[in-house]
Amino acid sequence: MGIIIVAIFVIVCVLFAFLLEALWLFIATRIFSVEGATYRKALRVSALFLLINMVVGVFITILIIATNQNFLRIGIAVSVVISFFVANFLYKKYYQTGIGKNFLIFLVKSIFSGVVESIVVGFLIILPIRTFIITPFFVNGSTMEPNFSNNQYIIVDEFGYKQTAVGENGNMFFAVDPFLELARQDVTVFRYPKKPDQFFIKRVIGLPGEKVWISDGKVTIYSKEHPAGFVLDEHAYLPSDVRTMGEISITLKDDEYFMLGDNRMFSSDSRSWGPVNKNLIVGKYWMTLFK
Repeated sequence: MGIIIVAIFVIVCVLFAFLLEALWLFIATRIFSVEGATYRKALRVSALFLLINMVVGVFITILIIATNQNFLRIGIAVSVVISFFVANFLYKKYYQTGIGKNFLIFLVKSIFSGVVESIVVGFLIILPIRTFIITPFFVNGSTMEPNFSNNQYIIVDEFGYKQTAVGENGNMFFAVDPFLELARQDVTVFRYPKKPDQFFIKRVIGLPGEKVWISDGKVTIYSKEHPAGFVLDEHAYLPSDVRTMGEISITLKDDEYFMLGDNRMFSSDSRSWGPVNKNLIVGKYWMTLFK
């Protein structure tokens, strides 16, 4: 669901940016008294401008990737120059204006576009996504190795785990609107139960209402579906020789999760400080940006 919402926001962002681009072009042509300047014509010119620049942008991006970013600065400069020549060609065709006036139109439009759009798009689109849907986090420590490393930059899907801080007599509470349910073995970011201003990243092992038994290096889960219990298979994300140390038997409440770090030998997790209440959950891992 979170991915769908993000996709919708991206589409809205692109459409909104296109309409704004046309508006800035219309304003610039009116400022310089261009005959026949209408918003409809600005929409047509902006559509062609964006289409051509998208093709050029893809080509330059491929060059940057192929040269390990050695082409980055040159690529940006080349893209700006190409953008002007594309704009000059379109302005000549649709407005019958000379290169001098075209440069001024392009400059004014670019200033409007760079300053205003960054503010508008940032507040109306990027900020809501950042606040309510996805949030970037840095992995701190080695407790999730070998799957997540220290200082790794990840994106967390918050949709369904929106938190509201409420102050009452100096105490802080967190209300969660759970549209999504966590599944076993989901990688999750949550507030540390003993100090809620700190964020931990761990893997969901035990679900609400289940019994978790750790013994002889293995994790056994008892649930309604498996009253006799089953040994948790963790080969998908842990080496076969990894053992879960400790001797623990705990029955989770209906609002609690049992969390373990992947680096079982050195992870501070539910084995030492207990289960995590669902109200402390921020969201679950979505994607990695930088390793």
